[in-house]
Amino acid sequence: MATLQAAFRRTYAAAGGGTSTTAAADAFFRARASLGWLMRAMNDLRSGSGVADSAQQSHIELAKDAFGLRS
Repeated sequence: MATLQAAFRRTYAAAGGGTSTTAAADAFFRARASLGWLMRAMNDLRSGSGVADSAQQSHIELAKDAFGLRS
């Protein structure tokens, strides 16, 4: 994770974002992988092509609550 975050910071600086990132940008970077997994899991489950075990389903339900994604 540290290697990926260092690459993110270098790219951020090269794109004109300055020499350091903000706390919010760092938090987003850390959350991005989890959010990506959550979106893929939810899309797979919605389409019927995915199966979640009980631990994964529990995490999905917690995330739905946290993000207000209940339908």
